[in-house]
Amino acid sequence: MRILVGKRFMMALVMLIAVSLLEIAGGTSVYCSSMERESVRKVSGKQGKAREPRSVRKAKQQQALKEKNRKKEYAEFVKENRKRSYEIQTDEVKERMKANRKNTKKSYAEKKKKNANAGKRASKKY
Repeated sequence: MRILVGKRFMMALVMLIAVSLLEIAGGTSVYCSSMERESVRKVSGKQGKAREPRSVRKAKQQQALKEKNRKKEYAEFVKENRKRSYEIQTDEVKERMKANRKNTKKSYAEKKKKNANAGKRASKKY
């Protein structure tokens, strides 16, 4: 009987040492590894993405399509409105509008070129 108690005690001691060595070597506890993993997830703040229901995805897709069509229709409306407002002008005003457009393009190109050159000079300076 005494031998059995001694063997059980030695077996328990060996198991305790083995578990402690596994904890040290692996860095995670054998008994509560799942709990530690949960706590690590909470600390890192990363969670899996929840997939949206199909009805929600479909509604978003339809909403995006409607928005795209609305923008397209607005662009067409603006284009037609500009064309119409140009057509109702007299010949003198049409010529003046063309000249203004040409001057605006020219001044914009010069301004853009000036800014590009200023940037080059600044980059050479430093």
